[in-house]
Amino acid sequence: MVLLGGVVSFWIIAAILFSIVFYLGVPQAISDQETGNLVNVKVQVLSVSADSPAQGAGIRAGDAIKEMKVVSNGVEEKVAIEKINQVQDFTEKHKGENVVLTIQRGSKTFEASMVPRVSPPKDDGSMGVALARTTDRHYSLWQSPVKGIEATINMTYAVVNGWGSIISGLVQGKGMPRGVQLVGPIGIGSLVTQAAQVGFTYFLQFIGMIAVYLAVFNILPIPSLDGGRLLFLAIEKIKGSPVNPKIEQNITAVVFGILILLMIWVTIKDIIRIF
Repeated sequence: MVLLGGVVSFWIIAAILFSIVFYLGVPQAISDQETGNLVNVKVQVLSVSADSPAQGAGIRAGDAIKEMKVVSNGVEEKVAIEKINQVQDFTEKHKGENVVLTIQRGSKTFEASMVPRVSPPKDDGSMGVALARTTDRHYSLWQSPVKGIEATINMTYAVVNGWGSIISGLVQGKGMPRGVQLVGPIGIGSLVTQAAQVGFTYFLQFIGMIAVYLAVFNILPIPSLDGGRLLFLAIEKIKGSPVNPKIEQNITAVVFGILILLMIWVTIKDIIRIF
């Protein structure tokens, strides 16, 4: 119970933060066809591919595309963006040309220029972004905790499923999936800063997501983590006697050393990538 306390506390924190987000108003994905009483509708960037035109233009996840334009032979063509297919159609029409996007990031609005690729890599678009059309949805004081718990459960499933896919790909020799990378404390700090720039609810959402990641990671049966201690307790229960303390200490020390080396390596990569 004591060992599970730390893990469960992360899930509780995540559920509380997600509940606050749902009460304040959370962006939810909707289709291009959906109409009606929609609030703050926008086309947002979900992810940006590495080495893509969008990354080169400084676009980040959470940014909203408000307008796209090109100037050709002194003639300006532009479109106000309200749906995903508008972005796709405009990009397809102007591949290889200099496209200027009006981007909203939190309270800040700016322009970003890029040249959509004529022949993008497989499973990647001309700009290198994944998009979603979103609207703000608010929930009552009574609905928010339920939605917060649901979000925590769904996020936990997504984390486990994502890690499973990554491990499966590594075992099969496929390497890391495109766009997936390890980040350490410095990388996480940079992402937290970016989330805060987009908006307060995004910041809370991101902190809740980190809490879920920590809960899942800590319950893994890895020595030096809570899950590792639970593993030793399970072995003790099965064999009917305690595990040799010296053996347990040596295994824990070796794994802890590996985790520290991994953290140092990831931190160095973060510093090189960010700075």
